Amino acid sequence: MLPKNLKDAGEIFIPVRNEKQAQDVMSLNNAEAKSRINSLRKDLKREGIVEESQLTSTRRDLQMQAIQMRKK
Repeated sequence: MLPKNLKDAGEIFIPVRNEKQAQDVMSLNNAEAKSRINSLRKDLKREGIVEESQLTSTRRDLQMQAIQMRKK
């Protein structure tokens, strides 16, 4: 569905005009992306304004990178 130069992109912005289109675009996310979105929503609801470095998903990513680095 995506052009070849976007297939490995971490995030893609797709503008929509209404709620139905928004739901259609959201349905394109895989389970991992949906989990990250839910995590972001929880962080924002709990904290209001959050720096990216303090997001649960960012901290989790950094932990995983550290584990991978230790394995090497």
